[in-house]
Amino acid sequence: MKRIRINSSILTLLAILLLTFSLLHTKSSSQQVNHITVSTGDTLWTLAQQYVDENERSYWIDSVMKLNFMTDSQIKEGQELVIPSDQKFNYLGEPTQLAGVDE
Repeated sequence: MKRIRINSSILTLLAILLLTFSLLHTKSSSQQVNHITVSTGDTLWTLAQQYVDENERSYWIDSVMKLNFMTDSQIKEGQELVIPSDQKFNYLGEPTQLAGVDE
C-alpha cells in the first residue's frame, strides 16, 4: 500500500512539472519575431538604430543575441537573423527598410 502511494505521488509530481514546463515554453515562444538577412556593413548596433529608440537599443541587441543563440555580437553579410517585433520595444514610427530586403 505504501509503495502505491509513493508511486502515485511521484506521478502527480511529474505531471505538475510537465505542465509547468509546457506552460513556460508556450509563454516564451509567443514573442512576435521577424526574420531579416544581414547586408554589407550591418552591425547589431546599426540594425538597432533602424528599429528602436535610442534608450532601448542595448536591450534590443541583447534580445536579438538571445533569439539567435549568439555568444558575441559579430554578424556577417548574408546571415539570417531573428529580430523581435512585439510590443516589448518602442519601434520607430517612420517606415524603415528591412536589412537585406530590396524594394
